[in-house]
Amino acid sequence: MFKLCRFPKAWKKAKLITQPKPGKDPSKPVNRRSISLLNSMSKIFGKALLYRLQFHADVNKIIPDNQYGFRAHHGTIHPLIKIVEDITVGFNNKEQRYTIITLLDAEKAFDKPHTRFYVTLDGIDSNTKFATAGVPQESALSPFLYSIYTAGIPITDARTNANIQMYADYTAIIKPHYNVKYALAALQRQLPTLEKWYTKWRNKINPGKSETIIITKILPR
Repeated sequence: MFKLCRFPKAWKKAKLITQPKPGKDPSKPVNRRSISLLNSMSKIFGKALLYRLQFHADVNKIIPDNQYGFRAHHGTIHPLIKIVEDITVGFNNKEQRYTIITLLDAEKAFDKPHTRFYVTLDGIDSNTKFATAGVPQESALSPFLYSIYTAGIPITDARTNANIQMYADYTAIIKPHYNVKYALAALQRQLPTLEKWYTKWRNKINPGKSETIIITKILPR
């Protein structure tokens, strides 16, 4: 397969089962998490391909340095250290009295199925459908492919000079400033740029899991 650059069509088909999300109405499809059951041989091939893709991506610096998800020698602690560092600098710098952090969560980044899929519910199979975007759950390749897919996210903006840190489908936009209103306005100018990018690449922000936090040592009057 590596020599011929071919992947069997039968391996592109996924069986989807769904699990209800805790505390939500399971009768609504939006409240169920999809899991793709893939061909066992395709999963073995995926792991072999993943090893080669990771090496190629590291050598050619395909994934940006501020993306810490699913990379060797990287973990959730690294973006947190960077965020804490920015907050500490703001505490110790009179010209950066506030640190504004906007946290964005990509909606259903890993809940989309494979190229061809069918859903099984209560022992009944649906017709086969075709997916136009996304990566399947339960694939060793999916997280790494998502990191490559989102490598082009606009991480800098000359108008706002904000710092962006990412872990998989989570994005933190960090803006220190002495004026909280100015910092919030700057982030408001940058968010449409990110929204445009997410829309173009068939991704979507989950507003219910996104928020903005203001951090400062100044006590409210």
